[in-house]
Amino acid sequence: ELVVGKGTGWTPEALREEFERRFQRPNRPCVVRGACADWPACARWSRAYLEEAYGANPAVVGGYEMGVADYHRYCDAVESGATVDDQPLYLFDKHFASRAPRLARDYGVPAFLGEDLFALLGEEGRPAYRWLIAGPSRSGSSWHKDPNATSAWNCLVRGRKRWLMAPPSAPPPGVGASADGADVTQPVSSVEWLINYYEAARDEGALLECTAEAGDMVFVPRGWWHMALNLEESVAVTQNFVSRAALPHVRRLPGHRAWSHRSLRRGRHAAGHCRSASPEHPARHPVSMIA
Repeated sequence: ELVVGKGTGWTPEALREEFERRFQRPNRPCVVRGACADWPACARWSRAYLEEAYGANPAVVGGYEMGVADYHRYCDAVESGATVDDQPLYLFDKHFASRAPRLARDYGVPAFLGEDLFALLGEEGRPAYRWLIAGPSRSGSSWHKDPNATSAWNCLVRGRKRWLMAPPSAPPPGVGASADGADVTQPVSSVEWLINYYEAARDEGALLECTAEAGDMVFVPRGWWHMALNLEESVAVTQNFVSRAALPHVRRLPGHRAWSHRSLRRGRHAAGHCRSASPEHPARHPVSMIA
């Protein structure tokens, strides 16, 4: 890691400018240590809290709906070896804010990320953009690029998560993709990829890696290949967004209400200088680049 800020004396504005200059504009990944450590979520999101927050509402797990308590029992079976699963089911729920509203009140977008132009489309006009993520060790996301030229932040509330990234123009070995990156072919599980291709990817020199700890935020720039693997049971929040720097690369979204660069610019002008900031969660932590 390359530490570009030491101590905790950052003002929100100074850190926003540093983050934009070093990482957002040049489209470089980074990890911000302690970026979400002061979220209420980090103190509250135990298993029991998540189960109570969802109540009778299901979460989306592996593409299906499952009760959160049932999912926790599945995680126990995976961790104990009672259930053998090379690719454990992953809770990846875009509905968490409506099904468990208190969870959405337990965190805020880190202030240093600046504006999110997608927010100008409103909740009804923008595509799905935020997810609750949870799973046992060895669960995670396989190699992919995020859609629509969006960037993403991923804040780890509990657990430890290993991240691997590759530049937009350098698909990892063993991974095939269509021209737009929408269709990806690779080994069945992330563990299988690590066994068969990790050494080759590392030898090529383009692979970037880091381990996120509870309280850390990982920034995934637009177009970058990435995969994540939980090293222990983990809970995180992730959100896709569009910054001014990424706006020229954003495409029209199929399957959603039509919008264009012009509509985003018009909305931005009407809304003034929009920032996806959270005053109660100021960013004042060291920033590190994955290297």
